[in-house]
Amino acid sequence: MIAGTSAILYSGRNTCECPGQSIPINHAKYEVTGFRDARFGMTETEVRAAVKKSFAVKDADIKTGANPTEGTCASGASEAREE
Repeated sequence: MIAGTSAILYSGRNTCECPGQSIPINHAKYEVTGFRDARFGMTETEVRAAVKKSFAVKDADIKTGANPTEGTCASGASEAREE
């Protein structure tokens, strides 16, 4: 983006209003409840079990960290990939 300009990427309306045209936006609505087998509101133990199931990793492969700004915790895992 050029300095001093701005854009609205999604307005939440059903049409995109551009100069001289109106384009209907037909998209499905989604409710995000989690990721793979993990769901929002689970305990850390439940999330770890879901991560192990989804990614076939060991408990030691799952790393957990805190985000003090947001007051949240996050868990993640890396799996080895062959090239």
